[in-house]
Amino acid sequence: LAIRVRALLRMRRLTNDLQRTVKRLRAQARLDDLTGLGTHGAFKERLAREFQRAQRYTRPVSVLMIDVDHFKNYNDSFSHPTGDRLLRVVGRFLARQLRDVDFAARYGGDEFALILPETPKISARIVAERLRKIIETHPFPHRDCQPMGLVTVSIGVATWPDDADSPKRLVEAADRFLYLAKAEGRNRVKGLADESLESRSEGA
Repeated sequence: LAIRVRALLRMRRLTNDLQRTVKRLRAQARLDDLTGLGTHGAFKERLAREFQRAQRYTRPVSVLMIDVDHFKNYNDSFSHPTGDRLLRVVGRFLARQLRDVDFAARYGGDEFALILPETPKISARIVAERLRKIIETHPFPHRDCQPMGLVTVSIGVATWPDDADSPKRLVEAADRFLYLAKAEGRNRVKGLADESLESRSEGA
């Protein structure tokens, strides 16, 4: 009987250890290795939940799509490790500026995505502009060698219910505004098709 009890206790400890390992691996799978932000998959799951909550309580939710301008030039010119360090710094800036209820993810490559629950378009654009300025003014190494003499980002802002009726279309709308910002010269925020919030800084 004692042998059976010890065996059962050992199996229970192994089961608990396995459960903790699985939980840790799941958590790690939801975090980007480079920046420590959420992964693309974690972003999609979180957005689906926030979108449902926004619809249930009729509260706005905004998405920001952020792309580092001319990142390929920076990465190719100064090595991939240097480019990785730049992305880590950008990721830290994003994380520091967000509320506890917000969510930041590395969407892929040099593109980031933010979810801002209960945030209307005008407030989301203010957040986006603050982030744009922080990155523009940071003394990144080699920034003077970039095409604009600075490391900058372009940001697209989309909000439910203004711009889309589903999580997928909300991301697509933010992405369209992002590419509109790039088409208009980069280093700017776009949230409306006919308007930009503070074009890039004078002399950039």
